[in-house]
Amino acid sequence: MTRNVSASQIAKVRERLTSAVLRAIEIVPSSRRRLAREAQLSDVLLVQLRRGDFHATPAVAHKIARVLERWGKDCRAAAERIRAAARQVPTPRTRGER
Repeated sequence: MTRNVSASQIAKVRERLTSAVLRAIEIVPSSRRRLAREAQLSDVLLVQLRRGDFHATPAVAHKIARVLERWGKDCRAAAERIRAAARQVPTPRTRGER
């Protein structure tokens, strides 16, 4: 049996989705324009979301999430490379100095 979902319930879910997207956009370590470009979205669309002109759709949310996941993996890999390189640098402790 299908559950009846009222328009107000759908609106609340869309508002929560929009809030989650906006919170993610705020902490992105890049420009919003670059995020939009990488997500294949218009940067104007992100501005309109921030202004509250409309709510995020699941498709927009998925595109942004996909970019953030990719950037996260790239950043993690870069951090691992930095740590590996740092371990190769001699320190007083590894040289036997005190």
